[in-house]
Amino acid sequence: MKNMFALSLCLWTVLLTAERSSVGDESGAQAAAGSPFAEAEAAVAKTRELELAASEDYDSFQMAHAAAREIARAERARVQDALQRVEATKASLAAAEAAKQEDKAAALREELQDRTATLRAAIDRMLADARTASKASEEVLVGESDIRAKMTASREAEQALLEAKAKAADEAQAEDAAQAWLAVRQIELLRGLETQQWPILRGRWAAEFAEHARESAKLAKSLAETEQDAARKKELLDFAEEQLLKQADAEKIVAENKQEEIAATPRLYPLRAAASGGLKLLAPELWDYAKARHLLVRAGFGGTPQEVAKLHEMGLYKAVDHLVEYYRQPGASINFDPVPPQRVDPLFDRMTVRTMNSRVVAAQKAVERGQVAGLRQAWLRRMVESPRPLQEKLALFWHGHFASQDSVVQNSYTMFRQNQLFREHAGGNFGALLFGIVHDPAMLRYLDNNKNVKGQPNENLAREILELFSMGVDHGYTEQDIIEAARALTGYTYDDATGAFQYVYALHDNTDKTIFGKTGNWTGDDLVRLILGQPETAQFIARRLFEYFAHLNPDEATIDSLATVLRVNQYDLEPLLKNLFMSEEFYSPRVMGSQIKSPVELVVGLMRDLGVKQVSSYGALDSAIQQMGMELLEPPDVKGWRYGRPWINSQRLFVRYNSVSNLVRTVAQPGGQRGVNVATLLEAGGCQNAADVVDYLGKACLVRPLSDEKRQELISYLGDVPPCPEWKDKRDELNKRFQAVIVLMLSMPEYQMT
Repeated sequence: MKNMFALSLCLWTVLLTAERSSVGDESGAQAAAGSPFAEAEAAVAKTRELELAASEDYDSFQMAHAAAREIARAERARVQDALQRVEATKASLAAAEAAKQEDKAAALREELQDRTATLRAAIDRMLADARTASKASEEVLVGESDIRAKMTASREAEQALLEAKAKAADEAQAEDAAQAWLAVRQIELLRGLETQQWPILRGRWAAEFAEHARESAKLAKSLAETEQDAARKKELLDFAEEQLLKQADAEKIVAENKQEEIAATPRLYPLRAAASGGLKLLAPELWDYAKARHLLVRAGFGGTPQEVAKLHEMGLYKAVDHLVEYYRQPGASINFDPVPPQRVDPLFDRMTVRTMNSRVVAAQKAVERGQVAGLRQAWLRRMVESPRPLQEKLALFWHGHFASQDSVVQNSYTMFRQNQLFREHAGGNFGALLFGIVHDPAMLRYLDNNKNVKGQPNENLAREILELFSMGVDHGYTEQDIIEAARALTGYTYDDATGAFQYVYALHDNTDKTIFGKTGNWTGDDLVRLILGQPETAQFIARRLFEYFAHLNPDEATIDSLATVLRVNQYDLEPLLKNLFMSEEFYSPRVMGSQIKSPVELVVGLMRDLGVKQVSSYGALDSAIQQMGMELLEPPDVKGWRYGRPWINSQRLFVRYNSVSNLVRTVAQPGGQRGVNVATLLEAGGCQNAADVVDYLGKACLVRPLSDEKRQELISYLGDVPPCPEWKDKRDELNKRFQAVIVLMLSMPEYQMT
């Protein structure tokens, strides 16, 4: 309930802000004389007053209910304790009588009489307090009915006022019209959230009530079994029956409210998208297997038909939540523990025999090369094995966005730390990631910020932060802003031996700088805050993410919507990603099947599509990807990889075909297996003939279905295939035939697209 009222107060703040920024330049005198919204504002004030009063009453009912419930629970415990004492005394009395200890038995009879009286008094209090708790619970329902009615009236009045102001803003063509309508959408979302939260609140109340009634009935029945007095026995049994009826009623309320909550939850998704100014969502009834596969490929690297089917069964909203909220899944267990570079013994510099020194340097370089290769392969393993595919897909995106090359950095440990930074903030907050970048030793070294010192500024990092990392070329800043930003970043450096960030105050330009028209003694951290305050930043990041996950050259209206989501949510990426992956645009013909796979997507996608869960050595995958023109940790330049057509030319296409074909036939897996076990994949699909095999492999590998002509060619090439229950004695031979079909399918243009 507190969360609901917190939301209410939040939207109330939005309402008051909207009132203060109403259309036109109304003076205080005009407002006093009568605002054009005076009647609506009065209605808001009145309904708000009634809502707050009802809220106080409801809180009182809740507190009374909680107190009565705890008293009743305490009385049940008191009765149970008294009952145990009575039973213990009865047992002692029986033992004394059996031993013919008359004096002791007489004393125990007197004690039993006293304890029985105490028990009966406790029972009387328990019965009374249980009924008091039941009455208090019922009063909560009365209070709920009142507060819900008052809250509804208050929200309706608030929405009417905001809609009136938004319409007036439209008519006046005011600049804040979009913001005014956003406030309307936010109040609609609040109403939706309250509609969802009420059944949760009532369900919890009813569950507590049911537990109270169940425990009370159970105890009353136990007491009745030991009660000798017929009237008291009947009273206890009647009370137990009464409580069981209340329990049944409460459990019915729990079930009804659970259904109400389930029905209300899907309605929140489009409301939340609208309240953030986001893209229109795909209608849930249009969600199908093809769209589920498209989502799994774009928001990850692909998956088997079983995995796609599981995602499809979730429905659009839950499927997107499942992928984007990847932190709810366990992380991949990948052991890779790099070490910082070893310090060179200064005595080696004094050696006059050059080969002695060069041998040491060569040995260190060999260790460095091995560690870089290990990092690439560990990352590929994460991509293939991780239950969080979107996290790794985003880490790959940020690696291309905040591009740095190991050949320049020459410190695999700092490259590892940078990779971890991208993974940690993959779908988190862009602001946190940008703060991380200005403290990242690999980036500081790559863009020469270790040479950026007071009096001799180096503009490399400042320029790329503005041009490539946050705002876009020539968007929202000047050359002078770059110069000033470089001064803000002076003194931001690193210790090459430890891979740690260092801020050297003596090297920092500790004078005022003017950036984006704002003057102050800015640091690199201040620069990030100033960048996040510029509207161009949200536009640029929204565009880059959309182009990566959807298609190039998007409509400006699409980017405006996603940028609004990013700004409204203070640069949290999760709402933007959910809005994108649930949107109509993401599943449009312009997007589905329109991207050319990068080498990493091609190779990792192949493993995941064909159900290869582990690879014995990821060196083969790394080598294949490099042959196709993509080397992890070594993007072509500071602009990162160019996605799309640059991946395809006559030479690279030939290499792509050969590389994936070779992996299908030879990829090594645990247990000594070589090549993809296609038969196991097909058995999961229950294939009964060649047509089933081709269709199932098409579902596993292709976004778009094969043409009838190509499908028939593959069926004819495969020849007769017995039903899968008969594969046992021909498994190896069949698997080779299945691999051959896969190779043919992967050579088709359709497989190069996602």
